[in-house]
Amino acid sequence: NLPNSAQKILDRLEGGSNASYAIRFAAGFEGVMMVLSGMSTIQQMNDNVSFMRVFQPLNAEEQDALKRVCAIFRNRDLVPCTGCRYCTEVCPQEIPIPELFTALNAKRQEQHWEPVGGNSPTQCVKCGKCEEICPQNLNIRELLTVAAEEL
Repeated sequence: NLPNSAQKILDRLEGGSNASYAIRFAAGFEGVMMVLSGMSTIQQMNDNVSFMRVFQPLNAEEQDALKRVCAIFRNRDLVPCTGCRYCTEVCPQEIPIPELFTALNAKRQEQHWEPVGGNSPTQCVKCGKCEEICPQNLNIRELLTVAAEEL
């Protein structure tokens, strides 16, 4: 769910799905032997296989487009949470951290978002267990305070 301005940039390329650009970006680095992608449907799997069967790294035009898309995201101050849920497994307050960050990102992108059920971010006891396990090295305790204020 890219912001409209970012989606328009990729649509102008007329060459693949959003996922294809992301995976080809990751796979294009020297020494990368495998790229793991999150797929939820058989259609997504078929898409991934279609452009990785005969791998082509991003060309200069595609690289430039991705740089412009990244700049759009950086300017929106989005939380780079991947939704791995490792944080929720260790949270003693059972706070739905990824869902809160998804809602916060949607609000910041001016997209529709729903209030998040479950325990409130204000219930965080600041133990830091979530941050110790976060593969994105997010400052989750601080971000939960922001989520409580903005949501």
